[in-house]
Parts: sequence; structure tokens; C-alpha cells
Amino acid sequence: MKIENTEYDLRKRILQDAIRSSSIGVFIITEEESIYYLTGLSYKSLERLFILVVWSDRIIFIVPKMELAHLSHVKNIDALVSYSEYPAKIGERWSDVLMPFLEKNNQIGLESKSPFEIAELLQEKNYSISKCDLLDQQRWIKSTTEIELIRIAAKYCERAMS
Repeated sequence: MKIENTEYDLRKRILQDAIRSSSIGVFIITEEESIYYLTGLSYKSLERLFILVVWSDRIIFIVPKMELAHLSHVKNIDALVSYSEYPAKIGERWSDVLMPFLEKNNQIGLESKSPFEIAELLQEKNYSISKCDLLDQQRWIKSTTEIELIRIAAKYCERAMS
């Protein structure tokens, strides 16, 4: 069984509703598992940052320029934006690309495992940041599709154990 786009759409809507009901204006996601959960994109970031920026009404994905071509198929985002890697010129670094998107948001939520460099940058720019577990809470409650996938996986495990 494959996870359909409708499931990713549902996940996106639930998260955006939670943002709308919270005190944050924007939620920054960097964990591979969380990005996969919302987009279906499976990748290995290594040392490069992949940043999903989520508002109540849109999502942008900031990726290394080197990855841009093969990420053009990512679904459930409104824009795909790239940054240059080391040695990047001023104006082309991940921080330079991220900051203009945050200008109108004072309260920013970060995933608990977000890289320190993101939190440090936001603090330097005097943003109010908080650890945000909206997506973790969302993932605790399984959708009908997720429950069915768990059942299928359990059947394969039972078969393997037998």
C-alpha cells in the first residue's frame, strides 16, 4: 500500500490548522522524518540543511542548490527555494534565503531537534523562538491510512516470524 497524495494533503492541513490555533506565526522543520511525513520525500541530508517553513496558509522548502533538480517533484509545498553551499556569497547562503520569509513573523516555532545554528541565527535577529511539538502531537494520532499500513506491516512481521 502506497501513501497517496490525499494523505499528505491531510497531514499538511492538520498541521496548518494547529499553527493557526497556536501562538506561533511560522513553524520551521528540519528533521528528515518530519519532512518525509509531510511531503513523502526521502533523502539523506548529511551536513546540508533542508528547511521546511510552514505557515497556516503556505509551505516553502529551502534546499541546497545542488539538490534542486531532483527535488522538483516534491509535493504539498507551495515553493521550492535553493541556497548555495560553502563557500557561498553573502545573499546566497541558507540564512540569507530563510530570513526574508520570516520578516513578518515574530513568534517562531522550532522542532526540538532543529540545528543549533538556526536557533542561534533567530536569536541574533531578536525573534521570539520556542520549541514546538505540534507535529509530534499530530503524529501520535494515526490516520485511517496509517492504521491500515501498520496492519499490513504487522501481517508481514507475523509471516516472517512464522
